[in-house]
Amino acid sequence: MIRPEDNPEKERGIIIPKTVKEKPNIGAVIEVGPGCESVKAGDRVQYARKGASVMNRDGEELHWIIEDQIFYIYE
Repeated sequence: MIRPEDNPEKERGIIIPKTVKEKPNIGAVIEVGPGCESVKAGDRVQYARKGASVMNRDGEELHWIIEDQIFYIYE
């Protein structure tokens, strides 16, 4: 489960051309399921927007994805 960031394109070091129609999703991993090997809670990741299932928990939008939909793990 990932808590998406509001404006990832404003982050220093991330350059997104203006011609890109679909901005990347970047967020913090808040929970992982059993068997998840590449990420852990607290990691910041970039992931596929179309692969995310959107859910609301206590009024907060969260994205649920499978591990294969993670493109990049930020250090």
